[in-house]
Amino acid sequence: MAQMSTAPAASLNGVSLCLTSSTHHLRHHSVQPSAVSAKLASSSTAPSSPSLPTLIRNEPVLATPAPILNPVNWEDMGQDYEQAIEALKKLLHEKGDLKATAAAKVEQITAELQSTPSNGKIFNPVERVKEGFIHFKREKYDKNPALYGELAKGQSPKFMVFACSDSRVCPSHILDFQPGEAFVVRNVANIVPPYDQTRYAGVGSAIEYAVLHLKVEYIVVIGHSACGGIKGLMSFPYDGKYSTDFIEDWVKIGSPAKAKVLSAHGGKEFGEQCTHCEKEAVNVSLGNLLSYPFVREGLVNKTLGLKGGYYDFTKGSFELWGLDFSLSSSLSVKDVATILHWKL
Repeated sequence: MAQMSTAPAASLNGVSLCLTSSTHHLRHHSVQPSAVSAKLASSSTAPSSPSLPTLIRNEPVLATPAPILNPVNWEDMGQDYEQAIEALKKLLHEKGDLKATAAAKVEQITAELQSTPSNGKIFNPVERVKEGFIHFKREKYDKNPALYGELAKGQSPKFMVFACSDSRVCPSHILDFQPGEAFVVRNVANIVPPYDQTRYAGVGSAIEYAVLHLKVEYIVVIGHSACGGIKGLMSFPYDGKYSTDFIEDWVKIGSPAKAKVLSAHGGKEFGEQCTHCEKEAVNVSLGNLLSYPFVREGLVNKTLGLKGGYYDFTKGSFELWGLDFSLSSSLSVKDVATILHWKL
């Protein structure tokens, strides 16, 4: 990875913006961050509590009518599927005019047969939630009364974290955040949109609450490898015709990252372009955070810091970089906003 200049990215009347890490700095809200190695230690499982949590009941909360059909015998069903497939194949051979319909039905039944668990058990979402809470109650809640007692009184997290909704990149799991440590917002492609009271009120209210009321000390935006949202950003044509109701318009917020990647790495293969864009989109979000007046004020008063991060779950690595915001003492927050063409 090429080393970038250590000179400030921009210097306007004493105002400088730069991303800092051990060897890299921001230029126009961009950085190639240096890796920070991290090792995760697994903890041993503690013995279970002898009693079940009282909040879990064995009977359903809402009663439902008994099913009309008898319980499925999956071994017999498997044989039925195979017989049905053979019958459809025969029909396909004998009735050429039914070829498309029969072929689709064969594929459907084959997929259903292959999706049946080898142990014959069907996934039960209610049981999974119940078992998960029982484990949490026994192994965490009941064993940390002091922690959860304090959390019952209120929260004072040090971090606000923007992370992707991707099920593989839970920030509390990756960074071992404990309850009460991080105020988390997750969305497609971990995007922070620019300040807009109409279009992005949901994200704006979260940032406002975290900065002004919870007094978080750092906002961390974490990108990740193999991000579907970034892949969409890089592949959507944006030719005026949208194929999705929400996704294209949302990830388009990262368009400056896409433009930079195509300019600098236009000749690279698509997967490599996506990797670069996954990191550049984090920098776009860091820049967008500066459009929020209460974020700028926190930076000016040095009560708030911004960090960018990147988690590669294929390599098990994590990169972290920072945004250093500095200005001369003679400038006010409004002066800075004017100089940088931001509207208070």
